[in-house]
Amino acid sequence: MKGIFTPAIYLLNKVSYSSKVSIIVFIVLSTVGLLAFDLYNQMKKVVIETETEIEGIKQVDGVNKLIQLAQQYRGLSAAVHSKDNSMPDLYQKKLQETELAFYKVINNLNPAMPLKTDYSNLSDLWQKIKNEHANSTVEEDFLEHTYFIQQLQLLAKLMSEHYRLITDNELTSYFLIDNIVNTTPNLIESMGQIRAVVVGVLGNKHLSESQKSKLIVLKHLVNRDFVELKFNVVKIAKYSPQLAKFIDREFNKIERAKGDFIYVIDHDIFTQNFKVSPKKAFRDFTGNIDQIYNFVYQTLTPTLHEYLQQRIDNAVLSIRLTLGIAALFLFIAFYLLFAMFLALLSNIYHINKTVNAFSEGDFNARIKLKTRDEMRNISLSVSGMADKVVKSQKQLINLQEAVDQHAIVSISDVRGDIIYANEKLQQISQYSFDELIGGNHQILKSNTHSDAFFKDMWRTIARGATWHGEIQNKAKDGSLYWVASTIVPTLNAQGNPEQYIAIRTDITKIKQLEARQKEANQILSSEKERFETLFEKSGNGLVIIENGQFIECNEEAVRLMGYASKAGLMRSPLELSPEYQPDGQLSIAKSPKMIDRCLQDGSYNFEWVYKKKDNSTFWVDVLLTSLDSKDNQIVLAAWRDISLQKQLEKENKQALLKSEFMGRVLENSLNEIYIFDVETLLFINVNYGARHNLGYTKDELGMMTAFDIKPEYTEQTMKQAFEPLILGVEKKLEFNTIHQRKNGSTYPVEVHLQLFHEEKPVFVAIILDTTERIAKEERLHKSENDLNKAQRTAHLGSWSCDLVSNTLVWSEEMYRIFEFSSDVIPNYDCFMNAIPAEEREYVKQVYLESIKSGKPYSVEHRVVMKNGQIKYVHEQGETDYDEDGKPLRSFGSVLDISDRKKQEFRLIELKEQADAASRSKSEFLANMSHELRTPMHGILSFARFGIKNIDKENKSKNLKYFDRINVSGERLLVLLNDLLDLSKLEAGKMVFNYVEVDLQKRVENCIAEQQVRLKDLNLTVSVNSTGCSNISCDGIRMEQVITNFLSNAIKFSPEDSDIKIEIKPQSLSLRDDLVVEGLQLSVADNGVGIPADELEIVFEKFIQSSKTKTNAGGTGLGLSICNEIIKGHQGELWAENSENGGAVFYFLIPVEGNVSVKCREKELEN
Repeated sequence: MKGIFTPAIYLLNKVSYSSKVSIIVFIVLSTVGLLAFDLYNQMKKVVIETETEIEGIKQVDGVNKLIQLAQQYRGLSAAVHSKDNSMPDLYQKKLQETELAFYKVINNLNPAMPLKTDYSNLSDLWQKIKNEHANSTVEEDFLEHTYFIQQLQLLAKLMSEHYRLITDNELTSYFLIDNIVNTTPNLIESMGQIRAVVVGVLGNKHLSESQKSKLIVLKHLVNRDFVELKFNVVKIAKYSPQLAKFIDREFNKIERAKGDFIYVIDHDIFTQNFKVSPKKAFRDFTGNIDQIYNFVYQTLTPTLHEYLQQRIDNAVLSIRLTLGIAALFLFIAFYLLFAMFLALLSNIYHINKTVNAFSEGDFNARIKLKTRDEMRNISLSVSGMADKVVKSQKQLINLQEAVDQHAIVSISDVRGDIIYANEKLQQISQYSFDELIGGNHQILKSNTHSDAFFKDMWRTIARGATWHGEIQNKAKDGSLYWVASTIVPTLNAQGNPEQYIAIRTDITKIKQLEARQKEANQILSSEKERFETLFEKSGNGLVIIENGQFIECNEEAVRLMGYASKAGLMRSPLELSPEYQPDGQLSIAKSPKMIDRCLQDGSYNFEWVYKKKDNSTFWVDVLLTSLDSKDNQIVLAAWRDISLQKQLEKENKQALLKSEFMGRVLENSLNEIYIFDVETLLFINVNYGARHNLGYTKDELGMMTAFDIKPEYTEQTMKQAFEPLILGVEKKLEFNTIHQRKNGSTYPVEVHLQLFHEEKPVFVAIILDTTERIAKEERLHKSENDLNKAQRTAHLGSWSCDLVSNTLVWSEEMYRIFEFSSDVIPNYDCFMNAIPAEEREYVKQVYLESIKSGKPYSVEHRVVMKNGQIKYVHEQGETDYDEDGKPLRSFGSVLDISDRKKQEFRLIELKEQADAASRSKSEFLANMSHELRTPMHGILSFARFGIKNIDKENKSKNLKYFDRINVSGERLLVLLNDLLDLSKLEAGKMVFNYVEVDLQKRVENCIAEQQVRLKDLNLTVSVNSTGCSNISCDGIRMEQVITNFLSNAIKFSPEDSDIKIEIKPQSLSLRDDLVVEGLQLSVADNGVGIPADELEIVFEKFIQSSKTKTNAGGTGLGLSICNEIIKGHQGELWAENSENGGAVFYFLIPVEGNVSVKCREKELEN
């Protein structure tokens, strides 16, 4: 069985025990973490969401069946209204079936689904259809039925949204769901309306103009919905190949059913033959429609159920596979653990074998270990090995909460009386529906806003404009809340408001968060200042390394490296290191390993040799700490100068080598070596050095014990002190004590004690006389204290002031900071005079308060140079006192922080620019919301008018509605095209079609397109072209730029003025070493011009000139798009103000369109 683990034993013998433990812990934790993470995500994301979708399909299926019955009931109702009396029984039967299905759906609704549809109104609508059937006309009955069915379709879409059907991101199920929820129901509804109209026409055997128009529209809708269905069917067949033949067969049936509908309309209804009976038409149409419904119920829905169930099964399979992998990893981990155990037994066997050889007198025996871990160090009797195991478990919990924010809606009449209030308004205001209806908005008034605020609001909406704003209202209990409100007037035929629709959003929490954010920013600023102070005042050298480069350091690090400023350290650590480290490794190879170890473990401690500015080297103890960063590798390094410690270690090592050499000639050793019994503590052997130092003979010492020469110990206290060796807790004891000579004198010694197992256990002690070393350590300790004191105070420029003689001494750096010549003798007055008058008294008081309190001081202030230059410095200092507390000497440092202050001012400036950009974006979003809402409102309004009055108005009136819808749609399309163009240009996805273009002719084309606007304003355009105007470019995109320039010039030019366009050759420098021929075009107007500080930013996204944006309209994207187009042509675009008033816009592009290729060729040549 042992042979099975031979490979693992061989592998583990090559690494240290810490590495062994790390490997096993990593494998175990990775296995457990992978298992937990995979189980959690699979169960939550796949199983739970898929089951939710299955439940949603069931609910939508129920609503679709109700819609099927309601459509049949609508057709029978149209037949009953006609002169045909052949289907009254079928009408009553279908009425009962529809009513049962309706209340079944309503009662089975999920109570957790958001109430976006008023179910009580839906019930009232059904009762109205059922009860007022006999009293309504055919058209009214048809419209009521159709509106009822549309509300049911809306209910199905709300269900699909609630059960997250429309957000399914898998293409196979997405197209199936889209067919079940949207495409197929739309086609069936259009065919159902045709069925109702046709049955009514056949029953009366008369086709009115309104019915004919309605059938034409419905025929168009059927063809359109059929095309959409065909698209989805193709996608389903693509992503579900196994269904392709079956779906193709079913789709052919649907196509034939559509053909039957169209045939009856074209050959029997429009020709007014009326050969088909209403009952037969109803039966045939119903059969065709039911065939499409069967396609949904028997094909699409079961297929979708199968796909969703398969998704659940795949998730379960993944979970099982995960468990299997986890089990495999656990098996490997335990396999390696057991192998490590066998390796350890083998090593212990070799150690015991060597110890037994020692007990038999074979001192040439050595412990032969094949390992490379800490077990090898046992033969050198070093301190015991300590294993450090860090166990950590991380658990990711992804919590996802979906919160639907619903609008607060109310409708008021022109007097401001509330005529409608939704449930959200009732909840937030705490008023009941009855209390709100008929009341005035005054009951919600909080008195926070002025009367002028509300007068402005009323003026805006009274003239038919939309009003936006934030209002603080008061609830019934007196509590206040904030809402973002939009009030939209609905206008009558005369264009006057007849109702006001108010849509609000609760922003109370946002307002509270803004206040908290302000407070948090203040705290963050305070913590930042505190961190910077601690960073700079640290006694250790601190540097921050980002992606292998020093990016920041404190003054102690600058001092350690011997540089005059921080700039000298802003390099790679390898540039500040010798080529080789003392262990023989290349610095360039070893440094990345240290960084990687830190990034892996979070921190790492090691020793390193750096090279100072003068090329001298010194030792530092480095503690690396990883700082969290998503994008970069950032490490904080703390340096502690251990050069003196290394010097001592070197001396100790040399002394140890001498000790080992002398150990081989025991009798000649000057160090004391003792071997004594564990139980009796009697000396067994004592070397010459011990006998010489103590003054005893060998025979005398043979009768003595270890505690006889140590006056501090008794037999009992000594055995207690040595007990850790006997119990095996420690392998070696080191301590200092006193030895007493035969003549009674004492001397300090350092004891190194070990326990050896010979024939019987014995203690072996190596004793060092530490008299001289203690004296040396005392002198070294004093030097270290002085050095630490200097390190605390000597940050760059240093100074000291003898308060008794009033003598001030500066370092050379101080002269540099204050820009004094070295022959100037500094004094307190010249120092204070360099400080500005407004700060001088404050700095003086800080210094005097430090002397008075006895505490160090730290202050930042400005100093003025002789040439008027301002510098910023950070001054620190403290004072020494005599025994009576009288101040003797002040000393300190002055740090030039002018560069840091410049960076802080730059950061403030950048923050202000970012805030300005954020405000511009907010203004753009508000403007874009208005720009999109206005044409959309026009489309919807005129569409509603057209639907409502289609039978009442003549053809020209209806065409007018459609024309206005078309105009609004075109406006909306322009806005969307601008956004799409900008998105493509910024993403680099815009492809330019370079062709030979006459730029002057393109300008003339653009002028011709603007003739109507030019004529309305009586503007003239002059074109001045110098030289050839042919150029290689994308002609369509270049016309887009010219049109934008010209449109802006027309927009901002006063009436009866001139617009000047100039085209001329101009060289273009693409790079320092590449100049090409170019063509420059400029457009000059006589408008208000552009502020000088806005000439560059007007080409940025969302930005409009402050002189024009209040009345210019637009999105603020036109010039940004132009800028991207010109950049795409390797050109330049800029604006200037004309001396005679107005603005001039320029662009300059290369004559040849392949300049980017030339640029690349030039780079290759270089």
